[in-house]
Amino acid sequence: MFKLPQYTESKNFERHIKRDIKAKLHKILVRGSMPFFKELDMELTNLGYTAQEVYGGFEIEGKIEDIYRINLFSSTASRVFLMAGRFHATAREQIFRRAVNIPWELYINPAIPIRIQTQLEKSPVSHEGEAERALRDAISKRFEPLLEDSDIRLSFATEDRTQIVQRILLIGIRNAAKVYIDTTGEHLAHRGYRTQHTGAPIKEHLAASCIIRLLKEEDMYPELPDRLFFLDPFCGSGTILAEAGIILTGDAPGKNRRNLFEKLPWHQEKTWEYLKQNIETRGLAATKIKLIGRDKDSDAVATAKANLTRAGLQDFSEINSANFFSTEKSDLVPTRRKAIFLSNLPYGERIPAGKELYDRILEHLAKKHHGLTGAFILPEDYNPKPVEGIITSKIGRFSNGGIRVQLLMVKSIF
Repeated sequence: MFKLPQYTESKNFERHIKRDIKAKLHKILVRGSMPFFKELDMELTNLGYTAQEVYGGFEIEGKIEDIYRINLFSSTASRVFLMAGRFHATAREQIFRRAVNIPWELYINPAIPIRIQTQLEKSPVSHEGEAERALRDAISKRFEPLLEDSDIRLSFATEDRTQIVQRILLIGIRNAAKVYIDTTGEHLAHRGYRTQHTGAPIKEHLAASCIIRLLKEEDMYPELPDRLFFLDPFCGSGTILAEAGIILTGDAPGKNRRNLFEKLPWHQEKTWEYLKQNIETRGLAATKIKLIGRDKDSDAVATAKANLTRAGLQDFSEINSANFFSTEKSDLVPTRRKAIFLSNLPYGERIPAGKELYDRILEHLAKKHHGLTGAFILPEDYNPKPVEGIITSKIGRFSNGGIRVQLLMVKSIF
């Protein structure tokens, strides 16, 4: 499906790919959730990149292999884009003239529907729709002679309702325009392990961002601990535990997913397979990481176990059915072991009387879980009541499933 056109098989085309794509350094745009840009920046630094914050994300310089590495190893990114061109643009006609000279045939697969997205900021181009039409016309013009004798017909999608689309992003800031092509395809949050869920789960990249922020607050990131009990006493389908396991064991969150770049003309299959086959985790230290999950719903427990098994984390996890209000710290963590917790609590339509539940949870932490530190994801407007033995602080705000939420850090002191 989406087979590359015949012109890609010529020696001349291969020479252009080698010279203009594979051999060159490129500007690469890495996008993520804006409230967690700090975590994305830290992650890119840990991967060895010097990232510059730009409109909508971070830009780095690298080769095709670096596109693969970020898609493979980033837990917090949402998409990775490759810059195809940059130019001065003050009018629709100028966008067309410059964009028609971009060698689109080297970057995209004309058999896959194209979705153009434009974002203009203080641009003299008056309307994003005009910029989008100019770019669409330029791409169509470029492919006309190349597809004249082909069965392939260029198509443009307004929404992502087809099985797969290739996004082309035009960002115009004042008089400057940058054009990027998506290399990721389906959102990077879709790792491949969560084939089941229990309703309203947190997206994987947001869960990972919360985990990194929490670990950083406790001085456990980027230098990860060798020994740690990571808890989720309201684990649901196990997303938070799976993301914690991937981060703490140094695994690659993107190793089991398919990416758009695998269908593009510049794809280097041998390089991609080599990277996947040579993923280095943290080795024996990872065996001292333990993922502890509890949920009162037995179906949720079964789902979480299945998802963590698909993520390859079954050897590091212990997930059982239990009501949080019947647990004590000793039920979850052996004495004198380092532990931290993170839970995405029910909110929104799932629980109309949430405040009473959240207050009860804090009271139970104070009584039965002395010395435990962690965080809860809660509605943004929740203000915890004072509870003796509990210290709280808001360490983040973001949107999850269209609901504004907060990351509330909680310490149950002796």
